[in-house]
Amino acid sequence: MRRPIHSTPAALPLLLALAASACGGGGGTPATTPPTIVPVETFFGQGSAHVVLSGGVDVTVDLGLTPNVSGFDPNAASLSYGDSAGASFAVGGRFEDGPTSADLVVTINIVQPVVAILVSAAGECTLAFDDLSEQAVSGSFTCADLSSGGSGASVDAEGTFEAS
Repeated sequence: MRRPIHSTPAALPLLLALAASACGGGGGTPATTPPTIVPVETFFGQGSAHVVLSGGVDVTVDLGLTPNVSGFDPNAASLSYGDSAGASFAVGGRFEDGPTSADLVVTINIVQPVVAILVSAAGECTLAFDDLSEQAVSGSFTCADLSSGGSGASVDAEGTFEAS
């Protein structure tokens, strides 16, 4: 009886080569594996955000939480808030105190009295988290010199947010 080509003895050199390459090969620099984040089964069903814009756009909005978090992990999370008029506030990324960056982004969108789309990913906003747990998230933010897009106006923002 002939043995199939995929038998264990025939496949062993291939498996060893694959295992060696996955482990960094035979010498050289070992391969690095990114940490595994296991999400916590959490769902925030209620919350609010209070956003005050000044400067190029003067408006205050109170927004309700958009239920969107399932599997909350402070290393990779997002919270978004909105109202029926189309205004929104969102924070996403690695939740930690400090300025916005590529790892922590704030967006604010206003549609009345003018359209303003504001994004901070380069330190324009600073966040402070008061509570950061599986049961609740709350904090505040301040932003300076956000560009409101087409109008070129500089906008400052401040506010609070919470979810539970």
